[in-house]
Amino acid sequence: MQKTALRVLVTGGTGSIGGALIRVLKRRGHHVTCLARSDASESQLQDSGFETIRGDITDPCRWIDAVPEYDAVVPVAITWCDEMADIDARLTRLLIDALTTPTAEKTLIYTSGCWVYGATGNTVATESSPHSLCSEFAWGSSLSQSVLDDTGISGMVILPAMVYERDGGVLEPMISDALQRKRIRLVGSDYTRWPMVHRFDLAVLYALMLERGQRGAAYNAAATDGVRVGEIAKVLTARFHLQQHAEVVSVEEAIETMGSWASGYSIDQQMSGRKAMEELGWHPQYTDVLAELG
Repeated sequence: MQKTALRVLVTGGTGSIGGALIRVLKRRGHHVTCLARSDASESQLQDSGFETIRGDITDPCRWIDAVPEYDAVVPVAITWCDEMADIDARLTRLLIDALTTPTAEKTLIYTSGCWVYGATGNTVATESSPHSLCSEFAWGSSLSQSVLDDTGISGMVILPAMVYERDGGVLEPMISDALQRKRIRLVGSDYTRWPMVHRFDLAVLYALMLERGQRGAAYNAAATDGVRVGEIAKVLTARFHLQQHAEVVSVEEAIETMGSWASGYSIDQQMSGRKAMEELGWHPQYTDVLAELG
């Protein structure tokens, strides 16, 4: 851990990933400020001991002037709407401009994701693997490169695997199905593999990147290379005492009910987090997904 505490602005501090991140950063001695978009989120964050500024990622011009006060910005909020690519692109450009100062090199960690690699099948993706530029998630790849290439900031990129916790994260739709429908839905195939990372392991990697990461570097955040979704569904089916096995629905049906981003659930891929482990000393604590969910 570095000796100097950083002043870090985080968006999405009340979410699954952001909530873990701000707590890990605070525990490691950093000064954390969170973007709060509502009275409720502001009260929640302040009651937990975090400073806040009011604002929304869909309207960054209202708060972007505060950004130069910080040593680093880690935006993890996302809208999960059909306009999320445009919202993300605008915010990223504004953050790069705001963090570019003549007196100090500021850090921006851009969050991309495993879906930019597309379907890898039996190949385990690494940071040097090609991105699937024909994918509907290709915009994350181009934004990542703009952050890495910018000479005015210390830009880094993190590519999280499917982020989970025992009762939420990427598993939230399955758990919701288990509680409400009494039958879990899987998108595309029960043989689909997901690389996985627990939200607190992911939060630690963000912190290590701030403390030890190299300018212009990208890191995959995968604690487990790949787990079949059918096996996850079996564990959850048993855990919630469901009478029916998981139901496989088409990608088209999933998009109709969840939105266009839901096609990502059907991507069969594996991804390695070895680079972060070897270069940054990242040691994930949650490495047996099925045991943790049982």
